[in-house]
Amino acid sequence: MKKFISISMVIVLLVSMSVSAFATTATSIVINVKKEQNQGLGLVVRAPFRITPTNATVTYSSSDTSVATINERGHVTSVGLGKTTITARSGNVRESYNLTVIPLSIGSEPREDAKNPGLGVRGLHKQGITGKGVNIAYIGPGIQNGNLNNFKHTEFRNGMIKEYVNLGYGSNPTYPLLYRQLSALSGKTVGTAPESNIYLLGVPLLWGGPPIQIRHMTAGIEWVIEKNKSLSNTDKIRIIVMAPWGGSLEGEEQFWDAVDRAGKSGIIIPDYGMDPFTDYGYYDTNSPDDVSKAKIGKPGATEWHRHPRAISAASERRTLAMPDNSYEYFNTYVNVNTEYIAGIIALGFQVNPKLTNAQMVKLLKDTATNDIVNPPKFIEAVKRTVK
Repeated sequence: MKKFISISMVIVLLVSMSVSAFATTATSIVINVKKEQNQGLGLVVRAPFRITPTNATVTYSSSDTSVATINERGHVTSVGLGKTTITARSGNVRESYNLTVIPLSIGSEPREDAKNPGLGVRGLHKQGITGKGVNIAYIGPGIQNGNLNNFKHTEFRNGMIKEYVNLGYGSNPTYPLLYRQLSALSGKTVGTAPESNIYLLGVPLLWGGPPIQIRHMTAGIEWVIEKNKSLSNTDKIRIIVMAPWGGSLEGEEQFWDAVDRAGKSGIIIPDYGMDPFTDYGYYDTNSPDDVSKAKIGKPGATEWHRHPRAISAASERRTLAMPDNSYEYFNTYVNVNTEYIAGIIALGFQVNPKLTNAQMVKLLKDTATNDIVNPPKFIEAVKRTVK
């Protein structure tokens, strides 16, 4: 009996020592956003805290989960209008910021000069580098009853949407901002990849319907992985773009598993399956193609706390497509940075479809100017890889 107790005590001691050895407390927690931060409804901000060391055990919390939630990865999802405080704790180290969830931006009268994607993109289009033949899946709000005849705009060329798949969107009315997002990606005059092809996967809607949840995005990724099995190497979907989403994070493990498998199969998912993250930015309206004059962040912001690995796009101060063949000008919180970067990646795949995800992303990052994507420099670097 004494021998058994002694062995038990040794086991407990060893387990205790093991836990102590592997439980790491952060020495530093730094906010990557502003202390008073706004976030559009339904959006996800990834890694607003920078943790040192990166393997530290951190507890995250939101003071009002009806406004925003934060998961164990530190990803903040805005689920309702209002204010909350987001906090990260590790031992005696603590940091927090105040978050206000606001409606997504509303446009104003269109400005012709703001139709330009900027940063030298139109110069690439004139060279025939338009994303032609590159297939992109867009997971987000869909088209009412899947009727493509009711989703028309002068920005959208015939055949731009290669296939529409209803993944639960049903007969909901076509969401207006779908025009905006897709025009920033594949619009004929405002998009970065005007001749790319879109597989549009309609999932349940956050605004005016059930929330787009992480499980819906997982279903979209799974569909793309299966679809690619039936496509030739030249026709495979190379990029997945996900619309802003929120709601329940139930099933997050399955989501990240799908993202990982998509990446291993040769699919890039900006903001999820690739590093760096995308971020906001805007060009100088007097010199839209001069990347050195472009700025990160949002117009009017006195400071911009960005993720240390982020790369910015010309996503703000843009005129983009809206319903009824109209255009609207969006000054800030346009939220098309992912679409912008995805389009630039599509240009790269047109030039050299043999590049791996890692090679493509490395070139994108290495050719950036002041953390802003530099499309002409990027394409020149891609051209040098062609043998």
